[in-house]
Amino acid sequence: MAGPLSGLTVVELAGIGPGPMCSMMLGDMGADVIRVDRTKSHVMDRLADPKFAVHNRSRRSVSVDLQKKEGVDVVLRLIAKADGLTEPFRPGVAERLGLGPDVCLARNPKLVYGRMTGWGQEGPLAKAAGHDINYIALTGALHAIGSKDKPMPPLNLVGDFGGGGMLLAFGMVCGLLEAQKSGKGQVVDAAMVDGAALLLGGIYGMAGAGLWKDERETNMLDGGAHFYGTYETRDGKFVSIGSIEPQFYELLLEKTGLKSQNLPAQMDRKMWGDLKAKLEGVFKTKTRDEWCAIMEGTDICFAPVLTMQEASQHPHAKARNAYVDVSGFAQPAAAPRFSRTKESVKGPAAKRGQHTDEILNQSGFTTKEIGELKAAGSSARSNVDAMIRAFDLAIRQLGDPRLRGIIWQSLALSLVLQIAIGVVAWWVLQSFATFQWNWLNETIRWLGGGAVAVLALMLFPASFGIVISIFLEQIADIVESEHYPKLGRARGVPLWTGIRSGVVFLLTLVALNLVLLPFYLVALFIAGLGALLFYGANGWLAGREYYEQVALRRLDPADVKVWRKANAGVLWATGVAIVFLGTIPILNLIVPVLGVAAMVHVAQTLRPPLKLPAGPR
Repeated sequence: MAGPLSGLTVVELAGIGPGPMCSMMLGDMGADVIRVDRTKSHVMDRLADPKFAVHNRSRRSVSVDLQKKEGVDVVLRLIAKADGLTEPFRPGVAERLGLGPDVCLARNPKLVYGRMTGWGQEGPLAKAAGHDINYIALTGALHAIGSKDKPMPPLNLVGDFGGGGMLLAFGMVCGLLEAQKSGKGQVVDAAMVDGAALLLGGIYGMAGAGLWKDERETNMLDGGAHFYGTYETRDGKFVSIGSIEPQFYELLLEKTGLKSQNLPAQMDRKMWGDLKAKLEGVFKTKTRDEWCAIMEGTDICFAPVLTMQEASQHPHAKARNAYVDVSGFAQPAAAPRFSRTKESVKGPAAKRGQHTDEILNQSGFTTKEIGELKAAGSSARSNVDAMIRAFDLAIRQLGDPRLRGIIWQSLALSLVLQIAIGVVAWWVLQSFATFQWNWLNETIRWLGGGAVAVLALMLFPASFGIVISIFLEQIADIVESEHYPKLGRARGVPLWTGIRSGVVFLLTLVALNLVLLPFYLVALFIAGLGALLFYGANGWLAGREYYEQVALRRLDPADVKVWRKANAGVLWATGVAIVFLGTIPILNLIVPVLGVAAMVHVAQTLRPPLKLPAGPR
């Protein structure tokens, strides 16, 4: 049986925080939620794999550019057949995009238009930026939570999710129910300041009754009471106690061994500090697990303080199937639970634009219109973005031992080639060192070295860009062949593809060098002229001094040999630096061919193969 909201369609303009949580709740309950993602990646996409965005689960994704008229038209056509829409923008942004409530309700009068903001649609702060901590700060909630010394935010549970996402989900369901009776849609203004204040309603009531002080750790529920708080155990872990009712408190004293002592009354606030100190000493006498064996399951109102990893493994959570494995990690199951129209997690968070073609086809777009949208850049992903995602995917695949093996093989081969080049360079430099030293040889050496250095320095940035481009494009081709068989590409990519790409790289590099040839010649002329003037003059002076010293016997011939060896050592060291720079273009020719071939090999050997997030290109 489908979920209780099955048959309803909600369009979600993508955002972060409370909006996605609202859509997750609607999707888990059976609604067909269509997430409208941007065509460019969001900063949150770069923090982790999108599959870990739990609040983005249970819905499909279409990728359009809302900065373009064509993208806005796509959304308007989607909402024409939808029951609801949610948007996460500051007041006025949706209107500027051409997707404000007036425009959308004119297109679909039955549409329930949900607006999720922090400060609300009106008020002096309405258009200011903010986050959960700011919204709950303005309601008094943040002031009430924390230690005596300072307020402490309870994660972003109160503003973003309890006072935001759940409030919007409740508002959307209310609006949808009313629209079914009246046939008319309306705007739902869900503000996190309003929701956080609602969650604090009970505390406002206690304050009004004189039962709550605006001073942290002095009240029953804020850590002030000894019978409602957390206590550290012998192993450095914690347990929680909530023994408010007298009968529960009596059981707490019994299990802790304090019942026989003549203790002050439970509600004597002046003695709460002393009683808390007694309990702190008692709880430190046993480990958390030992206290669980004594208190868990009793009417003390006790529970161990678990980490999130421990929570999913607790017997109670397992018995209720409270956590599900959707994308290789535990996450909370859909809730609340229904006896007949079962809720469920439809699937993991969709990749950005994963269902673009599917959704557009279902919404009445023709193949020609979809093609025009792609050409206009209003939907799908750009090639650059696809290559960045492919490169990111390859990096994430480094955990696969098969891929690591291929990488190590490639590195080993590259190292062997560099050693071979080094041996040849050493032999050439040894030959240089045996040449008879004079100013002409010195000038030739530095002229040649300068030419190599200039070539290397000019080739390196250009070559590096080409290498990266071909590397990314090749990954995209590999993944396309595996993930988009309908495009007509062969599923098996031959090794020749890698070699062919390497050849294309070489030809491109040659063409680029021909284009830059005039710049090379100018640089060589400047370098050669400088070498000729400086080293030529220096070599002539040094040669003359050497001749005079030997001829006039002012220097012993044995010292002359030492001097020549020292000079040869200087030349050898200089030559190593020049040859090292000179090998950079050579390595740029070899590495891409090996890298591309290795990536093709990866596509053929990995099972399951590399997969790029689905979506049109």
